[in-house]
Amino acid sequence: MITELAQLLINGILAGALLAVPAIGFTAIYAVLRFPNFAVASHATIGAYAGYIARCSRRSWSRACSAW
Repeated sequence: MITELAQLLINGILAGALLAVPAIGFTAIYAVLRFPNFAVASHATIGAYAGYIARCSRRSWSRACSAW
């Protein structure tokens, strides 16, 4: 029970960070330039895809990569 709660807490923090980092980058760019630069979303997408490919290219396959 405690280990499941700890895992849920870690998953929630990581999911929140995954959403917060591009949002903070977008806010910082808008604060400096006063122009909305939507390239932050493309960089976040490319980074997420690169991380997924790096994870799936390891020798230990997981269920998340089995769709390939």
